[in-house]
Formats: sequence, C-alpha cells, structure tokens
Amino acid sequence: KLCLISFMMKAVASIFLYAVLILSNVGIVTGSFLRGHGGHHHDMRRILTDSTALKEGQTVTCYDREECVFRWTNGKLRGYPSTQIANSWKVRWRDEMAHVDCVHLPFGEDMPLKINEPVDDGTIVTCFGNEEKVYIIENGALRWFPSPQIAESWEHHWRPNKVVDCDVFPFGPDMAMNS
Repeated sequence: KLCLISFMMKAVASIFLYAVLILSNVGIVTGSFLRGHGGHHHDMRRILTDSTALKEGQTVTCYDREECVFRWTNGKLRGYPSTQIANSWKVRWRDEMAHVDCVHLPFGEDMPLKINEPVDDGTIVTCFGNEEKVYIIENGALRWFPSPQIAESWEHHWRPNKVVDCDVFPFGPDMAMNS
C-alpha cells in the first residue's frame, strides 16, 4: 500500500503543522520564517491550506497523511491503494503531486484499477485535450514526431488514426528523421 507510516511520525508531523498554524495565526511566526531562509517568497499558510487550485485528476498528498497518495476527482480525494493502480490512471502521477491541507476536503472510495484499451505498436495517435502533437506508439511508449517531415520519413500515411489518453503511456525519445 502507498499508505504505510508509523503512528509516531504522523503525530510529530501533525504537532509541527498545528504549531506553525497556531503561531502564524497569533503573529509570533514572522514572515521571514514562513518564507524560509534564502529569500524564497512563498506563503506557507497558503500552501498548507489552499486546495482550491487542485485540478481534476491531480495527484495529492495531505499534510496529515503524507504517506497516502490520492487522486482529486469529482470534488473528492480518492486513494490510490497501490502504485500499479496509480500508474493505470496516470503514468506521471509523481510529477504533479500537490501537497495540501486536506482537513476540509471530502474523501471518496479508493480508486480501482483502470483497464485501458490496448493500443498496438506502430499506431499513430494524438492525445485527448492536445491533438496538435502527433505520436507513434513504440514498445508501449509515446514517441513524438516533432515535424511533418520526420513523420513522413517514417510513415507515408502518418496522419493520426486514434485519439488516446496519453496519461497512461510513458514518453519515449522524440522521433528523428529516418534515413
């Protein structure tokens, strides 16, 4: 499971979080402390409590449950019980993880394994929501054709014949001109 951590670690993290929130609310914690050392200008309270910027399908961890990984979907946090299930929904789920205060967010049931329609190697595709880029599936990975000339050098009839959910495919290297 993605949700394995000792009770003690959770307790220490919670105590620290509550101390920072309480101290910041009464004005004891200074702005320089919240920004951290080195001049970074982010507001820790906003990062800790602002969940309004979550996008549909975004991967989320919660401050009080850092060992758990969730998917924000239909206005609820739904847990990923395993990395296999997380990968079935979005291969690059780790890249866009948001770390938020989930105290007031609703939770739903765990995510099930997503059964994706198979796509054969050699299929020319575009992605749902971004149909400008054209890819070829090779060894189960998306490989982008950076130009029509490169696509033509590989496939005479290279126009995409399928629109796919690109979140479930890893990216391979871009295609180069075929000699």
